[in-house]
Amino acid sequence: MYPLSAISRMNETRYAVPIDQLRSSGKELMIMRAQRVLTMTARECWYLRREIADYLRKDPASVSGYLRGEDLRTDVKKVILMLGEGELNGRVKGRRVTVSIPLAVSAVSSFVPI
Repeated sequence: MYPLSAISRMNETRYAVPIDQLRSSGKELMIMRAQRVLTMTARECWYLRREIADYLRKDPASVSGYLRGEDLRTDVKKVILMLGEGELNGRVKGRRVTVSIPLAVSAVSSFVPI
């Protein structure tokens, strides 16, 4: 699990919307989109709505509204990939609950069932 501050930084890198604007009540398109992507990414990382609302200093009902918004799965995937690359390069600090190591394709293809 990535810390919310790391998710926020990657979101800021992608959308150029700092955390103080995410916490504001602005209704600009980029601010709303960044809030939705941050919320959806945090939910993918198993954060509760209440934890996200506390971080954004919003009401939990507004966080639920962000989740009901437009479908931004591709943007969420890109932010998660950016988080993974940042972790490999030492830019993301925090703890990971689960670590998955992908199998090499050659190891899988060399397996022959009997």
